[in-house]
Amino acid sequence: MLDPRLLFTGPSPFGGHRYALFDLCPRKYGHEHPHFPMPLRDELGALVSPPHDPEAPEPKSAWELIRGTMIHTGIAHHYARKRAKQVGDTATYDRLYAPVASLAALHAQERGRAHPEDWGLWDDALKVGKRAVKEYCKRYAFESAKVEVVEEVFVLELGENKAPYTFRLDLGLRDSSKKVWMVDHKTTTRLRRDHGWQYNISMQFQAYAVGGRAVYGTDYGGVVANMIECPDPEDMETRPVFERPNMPNVSGFLAGFAGRVSEIYDRMKRLHESGLPPQKWPKKPSYSSCRAYGRLCQHYEKCSAEID
Repeated sequence: MLDPRLLFTGPSPFGGHRYALFDLCPRKYGHEHPHFPMPLRDELGALVSPPHDPEAPEPKSAWELIRGTMIHTGIAHHYARKRAKQVGDTATYDRLYAPVASLAALHAQERGRAHPEDWGLWDDALKVGKRAVKEYCKRYAFESAKVEVVEEVFVLELGENKAPYTFRLDLGLRDSSKKVWMVDHKTTTRLRRDHGWQYNISMQFQAYAVGGRAVYGTDYGGVVANMIECPDPEDMETRPVFERPNMPNVSGFLAGFAGRVSEIYDRMKRLHESGLPPQKWPKKPSYSSCRAYGRLCQHYEKCSAEID
């Protein structure tokens, strides 16, 4: 039997995380991507993720990201196995880890790579992830929608300069009316009434809507936020809460999406072509750029001390 397969649920080669970070602060972007600030392509011209850059700082661990990665992985395995079963692909079904088993495999893989200070975060994420994924699989055990895609990368070319933009779609579901819904899993400590509004105006969700229309045409249904409220690791009584709000398409934002991405890419390209090292690209200090997840940016001391 082949070794079990663990699905990758991380970022796509050159997506919204890149554009949003550059737009937020070019200097911060340059510190994060010192050697590969522009899209990287293979010999066939396909966009690929850059290799590990030893000069790029190791990302700061955050509970929210670790918990999200854990639960994303379990749900991805749930739907990938379901898709394999729907199309009669028993080989793929048998090779993929079962949802909860995938969490244990991810925990073993990532905890081994993590700094000892973060081992507790991965242990807690496994504990929370097992509970959330078990409850999720029970809650949606009898979904009738056809699983169209799971963790698949979509590639767009936007605006006059054909700015490359990629996104990894968590899940695509085709309902009984043949409409395809772009589904994004979101984990949170507390569900709030403004979550839908918050995600709906994000670059990520606008890209889903634009990409969904481009790929599926009249079969495109819309974007869904698959919300998962997670219990505290020490709370063994409270159960996870699940909601799936549909995201209304904000036509005024979608109409200008390609142009906005294209403009950001144009600025990035001009800086790259200027020969200025990415670590010297312009600073854009603000509360949003200098703080993340309630902590100072790891480049704050250097940026605030340097006079360019």
